[in-house]
Parts: sequence; structure tokens; C-alpha cells
Amino acid sequence: MKSALRYYIFAGVCAVGVVTLSHLFGMFSGIEQFLEDRLQTEVPARNDIVVVAIDDASLASLGQWPWSRATHAALLRAIDAQVPTAIAVDVVFADASMRGSEDDAMLASALRSLHAPIVLAAEGRDMRLEGENAFVRTVMTPREVFLPSSVAMRHVNIITDADSVARRVPLSLMQGTVEYPSLAREVLIRAGISSSAWPTVTRIKYTAQAGTLPTVSAADLLRGTSTLSLAHKIVFVGVTAPDLHDSLATPLSRGSLVPGVEIQAQIARMLMEGERSGYLLRDISWYAEIVLFLLNAVLLFVLFYFARRLVWPIVASCALLFAWLVIAVVAFDKGYVLAIVHLELSVIVSALAYLFVRYALLDKAKRDLRHAFSKYVSRDVLDEILRDPRGIKLGGEEYDATIMFSDVRGFTTLSESMTASQLVTFLNRYLTRMTDIILERRGVVDKYIGDAIMAFWGAPLRNEHHALEAIQTSLAMIDALHDFNEESARNNEAPIDIGVGLNSGTVVAGNMGSHQRFDYTVMGDTVNLSSRLEGQTKTYGIRILVSENTIESAGGIESLRAHGVYVREIDRIAVKGKKLPVRVFEIVEGRYVSGREAVAEDFEFVRNAYYAGSFAEAVRRGRILCERYADDSPLRVIVERCEYFVSHPPEKWEGAYTLKTK
Repeated sequence: MKSALRYYIFAGVCAVGVVTLSHLFGMFSGIEQFLEDRLQTEVPARNDIVVVAIDDASLASLGQWPWSRATHAALLRAIDAQVPTAIAVDVVFADASMRGSEDDAMLASALRSLHAPIVLAAEGRDMRLEGENAFVRTVMTPREVFLPSSVAMRHVNIITDADSVARRVPLSLMQGTVEYPSLAREVLIRAGISSSAWPTVTRIKYTAQAGTLPTVSAADLLRGTSTLSLAHKIVFVGVTAPDLHDSLATPLSRGSLVPGVEIQAQIARMLMEGERSGYLLRDISWYAEIVLFLLNAVLLFVLFYFARRLVWPIVASCALLFAWLVIAVVAFDKGYVLAIVHLELSVIVSALAYLFVRYALLDKAKRDLRHAFSKYVSRDVLDEILRDPRGIKLGGEEYDATIMFSDVRGFTTLSESMTASQLVTFLNRYLTRMTDIILERRGVVDKYIGDAIMAFWGAPLRNEHHALEAIQTSLAMIDALHDFNEESARNNEAPIDIGVGLNSGTVVAGNMGSHQRFDYTVMGDTVNLSSRLEGQTKTYGIRILVSENTIESAGGIESLRAHGVYVREIDRIAVKGKKLPVRVFEIVEGRYVSGREAVAEDFEFVRNAYYAGSFAEAVRRGRILCERYADDSPLRVIVERCEYFVSHPPEKWEGAYTLKTK
């Protein structure tokens, strides 16, 4: 777990670092801008900002550009006559009139006589951005004659991005130590509208396409034919004729160009609306964005680290991607611009990093488990193992389990009657049939030892029904043996018989072997006794021999009978090397139950006399019963053993027979 945590932390830090560097170096800025442009939406136009357009009709009526200063003077007087709140002129009067000084004097006189506050345009050259400040090398300003004390001069610079779209405006422009505020900002101040919250450089939140702001043609205004009142309006004067090339692309222009004067009017509208309706757009700080990148990494870490199934972190990652889109839209509407591409990228990169850690490093353990267990556990058991592999401690852990050993009787004789190829085919057919039965009942096939099978229940998944499942599997194997022998007969092959030994108890399960090769197996005295019991099935002439430990683990004799399993106690045996004897039982498949029940009471009498050391009594009664129940092998074995003890009394009899061999 600690190792996994380190992997996840390292992956999360790397993911955040990659996204942060990408953001700082401006990668994917084009996509960021494209998405932000899609968030710009049109809203109903304000009627307190009006554009006086020097349009194609005005040029056709009043003459080609540049106009005389006298014409500008007449236009400004016509505007002032309607009592506007303030006037902004987006025309730079930097040069002397080609018509002489008298022409300039007419405009200068008009500017001094206007009642409305007026702001003239200046334009900075060679602009550069440094953080939140904009600097220019030179500024093209109106001539001094046009700047009486009542007239302000402010810049009309717009910042265009690499795609030539105007998205930002410097509300303050610096030439050395001289500051030039924005024309749009200044005209609002002159109109009595200002805010300390206005930033130095801000994004422009456009609200309308070109030509949708209230607009009056300069020619109509001079002729007096305009029906649009300018009273108490903020008026922007500028060229809109396409041939004058004072237009820029905007996020809402959709390929067309917007006149610069309309952009200035849009900026003024944005500042007027301000924070009250989220019109003033702000980028969140870079460290706040890094915090959001970290938040994504932490959220996904929790999901990938704690979720058992990989599908949930993946679904949650997709949901988080969608959530950030929604948040970005809402934030933009409130005036905050999120780095949506990099927020989405932080989710994707973090998810991929954690996915790599989980799949390539941590889920490798699951794949190793699948490879290790897939050949000898059932699909259900394997699914449970993979659902939480942390519940399995490979390398050795104690389990309460039931162990099975089964063996083919007379295999040596059988092998002598077949060629090697026939023997392999026969054995594979048998082992496949029996293995399927074991796996279907949640058993684990430990190994094949020639014709023998070792299997167990209760590990690697703890299972309180391990004994009952092992017993039921043993009976199913005996039942399947009849079908197997019928198939063998059709193939002209000899029938076979098998013996099964079962024992339950504590085992150590885990990967056993060397660093180069190991197998998942179980070890302990419980395993050894199970093997001994399988060998003793030959002694008693039965197919299934079970220890008392397994009977008790399965709930006892009465519980087994409730499950349709017939149980008969056969003997008490002492395994070589062990002091305590073990009671052993015969488990009988359905077709033999009636025969065993018939002999049950008589067999119990003989067996109890044998336990008590009354060998002569057991022989006397047993000989009669052997004639009556000639096919009951356990009865014959007990009687023959008692006959031997009559002539060879044991030195110390404690009611248990000590096995002479392993």
C-alpha cells in the first residue's frame, strides 16, 4: 500500500507539473481562445451609447477621406447641439490639414466651444505587454492646437492575438513614465462613470456583432435627417467604411471585421456594466489555476486509489470533464475566465497518469494473480480474488480449509495396456472431467501428480462452507466416474475406479518454491492426513474416506444427512508419527445409500466391540454379518483385524488402529 501511494503521488505531481508548464508556455492558447470566443454571447444593446459612423454614405455625400477639419468641426457641433453626455472621437488628428492652417483653426475653435466633455484619440506604436502593463515606444497624438484644457487625449490601442482577433484592451498605456488611459475609459469618466475595480489590461467582453449598436450616419446628422436622438448619450465618432481599413476581427464577428469605433463603444459598454452583471472579464491568477490543477489531481487520486473497479474512476473522470465545461460557462457569465483547455487537460493527464500507475504497476499484481489462478480456480473464485487482491497475502497465511486427494485405482496396470499416446489421451480426458467438477464447486486444483489430483477449498478466499463443498464435489466425482466408464467402454477402454480422501483443518497457503519458480499451494499436517486417508480407501475397499474434522466442519452427521449425504463412521486410526487417533468416515453416493443403511446397525455393533477391545465378540458376530453383507468391505476389514488381534493381542489397545505405512 505504501509503495502504491508513492507511485500515485509521483504520478499526480508529474501530471500537475506537465499541465502547469504547458499553460505557462502558452501551449493550446489557440484552442483556449476558440472556446472562450464561443462563450461570447449577444445581449440587447444599450441605448445610452451611440456610434456616429463615418460610413460609405457619408463619404459619398461629404467627400473622400480624409475630410477637412471644417467638416469635422461641423459634425462635432451638430453632435454637441443635441446635448450628449460625452463625446469620444476615434480619429487621430496628428498632422496639419492639407487645406492649410485656417482649416485646423476651425476644428480647434469648435473643440473649445463644445459644451459636452470630449476625448480625442491617440495611438501608441510598437506596443508590448509585460505582465499586467502595456508599454509603447512612441505615441501618435493630436496636434497641440486641438488640445485645449477642456479636451482630453487618450489612446485607442487594441491588443490582437496571434490569430489577429481583438480580445483585450490596455486600459492604461505607458510611454516611459507617461501614462495614457484608454479612450473608452476616459469618456466614461468624463460622463461621470468610473470604478476603482477597472484593471490595467482587461479582456473585452463583446455583446453584439458589427452594426448592431445604435448608429447614426454622419451625413444624416449633418443634414439634420437623423431620427436618433443623442441627448444624454455617450457618443463615439469614428470611421466604419470598410475601405478606410480601421476594422478588426472579434470573437463575435464570425469572419467579418468590426470597425474600431464600435470596438471602443463595446469596451465602454463593458466597463459601464462592470462587475454588476459579470461584464468585466478577469483571468484568474496563475497560482489559482495551479490550485485547480492540483484539485483535479487530488480528486482523481482518491478515485483511482480507493475504487476497486477501474470503471468508476474512468466514469468519474468523464463526469469531471463535463463539470469543468459547465463551471467554465457559469464563471464566464460571472466575469471570470478559466483556462478551460488546461483544466480539462489536467483531468486527462492526471487520469492517464493514474491509469498507467494502476494498470502498468499495480494492476500487474491482478494480472499476475489471474495468470496464476486462472488454470486451477473457478471463474467465480477468480473474480472474487481480482475484486480485492489485497485480501490475499501471497507468501504464506493460515486458512481453515479442506484438502482433497484423489487417485485412480490400478493405474499402473491400466498404463501397461495402452500406448503412451493412448494413455495421455485417456488421462487428459479423465483429469478434464474431474477438474471441471472441482472448479464448478469453487475448489482450487493444486496440482496433478500423475493420475492423482490434489485440490482444496477455503483458500485463497476464506469460505465457511469449504468442508460441505468438498464433500459434495467428491460425491459428484464418483457419480461422474460412472459416465466416464461408460464412455471408456464405447472406446474399448477398461473401466477405472478412484479413491478420495478428505481432511479439514488449519493450513498455510501461499506461494511456495524458489524465486525462479513457485506455485500457490497449501502445506501442513492437514494436507498430510488427507493424503493418508486417500491411501486408506484401498484398505477399507471404499471410494471416499473423510476425517472427523471434515464432518464437524460440514456441520456434523445430521446436517450432512439433511443435505442428502450418507455418512458412516468406519474406524479410528492413528497416523504414523501422530499420537492422537482420528475417527474416519465413509461418504457414500446416492446409489449405494440403501445398502449402507441396511448394514448400519450391525456394523456399529461390531465396530463398537472392536473399539472396546472385545475382539472375540466382534469376530463371533462379524462372521455371521460378513456372510449376510458380503459386499461390505469395511465390515470385512474390521472382522479380519479382530481375528488377527484374537491370536495376536495388541500390547496396549486404546481403541485405535495404528497405520503401518504412510
